[in-house]
Amino acid sequence: MMKQAKIDDIYVWGYNNNKPISLTIELNTTCNWNCIHCYIPKHVNNGLNTDVITKAIYDTRELGGYDLVLTGGEIFLREDLLTIINYARTLGMSVSLLSNASLLEEKTVNELKKLNIRSFSSTIFSIHHGIHDSITMRKGSLEKTLDGIKLLKRFGIPVEIKTPILSINKGEYRMVKQYAEKNKFSFTCSPCVFPMTDGSKDPLKYSLSCEDLLDVIKDIDQLNKVTYGVYNSDEDICRVIRYSLFINSNGDVNPCASFPLKVGNVLEKSIKEIWYDSKYYGIRTLKRNRQNECNSCEISNYCNSCPGIAFLEKHNYLACSDINKNIARARSFASNFYTTH
Repeated sequence: MMKQAKIDDIYVWGYNNNKPISLTIELNTTCNWNCIHCYIPKHVNNGLNTDVITKAIYDTRELGGYDLVLTGGEIFLREDLLTIINYARTLGMSVSLLSNASLLEEKTVNELKKLNIRSFSSTIFSIHHGIHDSITMRKGSLEKTLDGIKLLKRFGIPVEIKTPILSINKGEYRMVKQYAEKNKFSFTCSPCVFPMTDGSKDPLKYSLSCEDLLDVIKDIDQLNKVTYGVYNSDEDICRVIRYSLFINSNGDVNPCASFPLKVGNVLEKSIKEIWYDSKYYGIRTLKRNRQNECNSCEISNYCNSCPGIAFLEKHNYLACSDINKNIARARSFASNFYTTH
């Protein structure tokens, strides 16, 4: 696998030369879990056919694409998953998978090892079955996920563990982190809960309270190596969307998975046509000075504002995201508290 320094150079090249280095494809919305906070409104879409998906991968590779991320739904519900991965690898693309790992079998993991995937990312809400399973709404889901992850470890496939921090599992992420460290897995956690892509804010009722957020934000930022400094209005509104794109299970192309602004559809136009569209380019190259509320906000130095989250919340990617602002407010308070105590 290519060294991280070389991969970073590819992303810098993509940024400087307007190339889609990273492609994420939502293969389906069908899932064997039913997570209470999921941003997907309905788990009924089996996704695009294999030919459409492989063409999108090919077209992105032709434009300079290197990283492919496959997500769902639950991607292992697709019978053609290994075919898609194999196709991307024959083109020389790096492949990362997002899956709950509960459907893995030894034969499948052996194939993933042969295909030399870059990483396998899976979610664990808690190492306690009762808490984890109450979030997935599937009894026995934690046990199946842990069994799948053990297989990945045995075959030497790099694993990332993610823990969304909800009001229900707010005290669990440290124990999940210990589990990850013990098994030499990477770990990340986040207090962000997103609205559904159809605009419903129902998942937000599982967000941390302001008090709970204050209790954990400093620890979470240290775990995730989050940095923040002086607000710079000349910075990109989002650096990531300069070199990435996302295709959902209907074929709609978005700037990223968290930014469901339709800029095209692969069933109607090629990736090249969509990527080089002047309107889409204008969105990718927006600067933070267009976010008027941010320019005068007293806690902007603590805010990692996200146009995608703002779009999900308010259907306006230049608006102030309440989710981001609550986190920034907690950071500001925690930073000042620990500085003066």
